[in-house]
Amino acid sequence: MSLYKDASLVMIPSAYKDGKLYSIRPTDGDGDFTFSRGSNLAATRVDVNGLIEKGRENRLLQSNTFSNAAWSKTNASVTSGQGGYDGSSDAWLLTKTAASGRVFQNLSASGVLTYSVYMKANASTWGLIQVDGSPNDAYVYVDLSIGVLGSVSSHNITESLEDVGNGWYRVSLSLNDTATRVRIYPAETNSASATSGSIYIQDAQLEAGLVATDYIETTSSTAQAGILEDMPRLDYSGGASCPALLLEPQRSNLITQSEHFADSSWTKLGSGTASTAIVTSNYAISPEGLQNASRLQCDLNGGTTISDQSLIYDTITGSGDTSAFIYVKSNTGSNQNFYLANTLNDRITAVATTEWKKFDLNWDAVGNGRSLSIGSRGTTGSDDTIDLLIWGAQVEAASYPTSYIPTYGASVTRSQDLTTADTSSFYTDSSSGTLFTELSFPLAADGNYNGWFFWNSTSYNRIVLQRRGDTGRGQVEVRINNTTQASIISSSAITLEDNHKMIVRWDGNEFTFFIDGVTIGSDTSTDTYSGTDLNELASRPTYNAAII
Repeated sequence: MSLYKDASLVMIPSAYKDGKLYSIRPTDGDGDFTFSRGSNLAATRVDVNGLIEKGRENRLLQSNTFSNAAWSKTNASVTSGQGGYDGSSDAWLLTKTAASGRVFQNLSASGVLTYSVYMKANASTWGLIQVDGSPNDAYVYVDLSIGVLGSVSSHNITESLEDVGNGWYRVSLSLNDTATRVRIYPAETNSASATSGSIYIQDAQLEAGLVATDYIETTSSTAQAGILEDMPRLDYSGGASCPALLLEPQRSNLITQSEHFADSSWTKLGSGTASTAIVTSNYAISPEGLQNASRLQCDLNGGTTISDQSLIYDTITGSGDTSAFIYVKSNTGSNQNFYLANTLNDRITAVATTEWKKFDLNWDAVGNGRSLSIGSRGTTGSDDTIDLLIWGAQVEAASYPTSYIPTYGASVTRSQDLTTADTSSFYTDSSSGTLFTELSFPLAADGNYNGWFFWNSTSYNRIVLQRRGDTGRGQVEVRINNTTQASIISSSAITLEDNHKMIVRWDGNEFTFFIDGVTIGSDTSTDTYSGTDLNELASRPTYNAAII
């Protein structure tokens, strides 16, 4: 007897593409899962390197075809076939014929954005990139002969210059605004007024976020990379060597700026004897592997009363069960005690270590606003002075948190992971069978009996392997529903968040349930199945578990 050869469906999270997770049995595609998560890039996962992976998008058109009509030219011309920073002949010579000669592209984008261009000196030794914003423009001049930044706009969040070799630099700036146009100029010392000059340019990109990421080529439409809109999320959380398929309900991050803590949506407080909290953007490497973590400095100045507060907080409209988290790391090389709380003073005194850690906070805030505060406060056990790195704040209207949803100026909703596997073409006799899976369940209960279904979606014909979400007792049950919905085999307490191998076996009206090789129970039901009564493998719409 071979478990693999006898199986009608074998699903091991491995081969996938946007919108599809492939089964390894059957091999004709009938057992593949399809995913439809919507049109945004809100989903994330922990990748094989332990880094949080997002979806990314270059919002420019014809990102390295500056001769295309998508790029307008004013007092300037472009010549292709130039030697590029990457060893190719894909760079362009941008030559101006009058003052302020430039290429530019009109567009519409808003929120926290980063604009980047690769540049090299030629007849002109300076360059200028600019984003026309509403209401403010952002820009940065750069001396390409020695690789230093020149004049910058006060409306930039940050700006940077990366030496990529052979005289080439990647110049970037970030802003928080509504962008209407991006520009590239040959320039002089903090000016573009000369009537002649030229520089080499290549690979322009405009993207959401605080830093420039790996370049994404575009043509007649924008292009994406990373976690795409409908991509299955194979998650390596906890340092796992084997991925789990992450399936989650629809959720919204109510924090409007999950990484840009210097934004005014985050109040910087200093009360009593305490100094106002200080935030420095793009200070260190984040759990994403990019230099977009912020530094948070707080000082109580010896204050010991509850009114002595040095912290930042963001308040969100709403009420009801709430969960929140934020990633924190010590910036001193030693452990630090800090204050983490909501408006109800439901708080914890947490310990930041020299490694990144996600700190969770859950509360029942019926009739009160939702908020998240972090810093130092007298009488709470937090250190008088703290120096932390912070990244990835999230507040959800739910009793337990889900995976990170990045935001850059507005609340973002990640649609639920919709998964189905139509088994009707290869599983035509429901009278007997075995359902095997390896699952892990979250700690928090949400009252929705999260589960994994083998069913017929048009009737009550179903075998449900579900966590008892109404009680949070750490139990798993098999619910065998046909017409009576009455037969249940329930486990004793299991360890939540750990992986558990589970089997349901049935033959006619006899059912047996196993967890981790131990028989949990048997049941002789009044219900039986036949034909295609069980023809689809799917998750409950509010399912939140990992399938290994």
